[in-house]
Amino acid sequence: MVLSTHLATILGSEEPYADPSMRRLFPPAYVDDEDAERSYQDLVRGDLVAQRARALNAVDHVTHSPEVDDEEMAAFLAALNSLRLVIGTHLDVSENLDDLETEGGFSSSTVGAYTYLSWLEGQVVDAMSASLPPSTDTST
Repeated sequence: MVLSTHLATILGSEEPYADPSMRRLFPPAYVDDEDAERSYQDLVRGDLVAQRARALNAVDHVTHSPEVDDEEMAAFLAALNSLRLVIGTHLDVSENLDDLETEGGFSSSTVGAYTYLSWLEGQVVDAMSASLPPSTDTST
């Protein structure tokens, strides 16, 4: 999958925000304090990158396996979300998806990939939530 290869390349970058989508994947914890942000990145970045890379590795397994467990599906969902964030950042997606256009050098296939990943993510969430036990909340 070309998208997952692109994401793997981004994750492998040594520069925390070399690609604009990195800020979306790893939002800064300390916007107004560069030293605190650097310390935070030194502390957690490796783990966060490894977590996203493991999720990305789940994509191939999930898409080629007849059965997957909840942990694999959660990793697949995390990878889908990361891919959507990267594409959405490059498309400059806002809250209003009606504004999503193919202008600015982006092809309709890029917009289509974003739309498809959004739909697929919803399908995965629906499938995963179907196996949850019924709510026992009686306050409603």
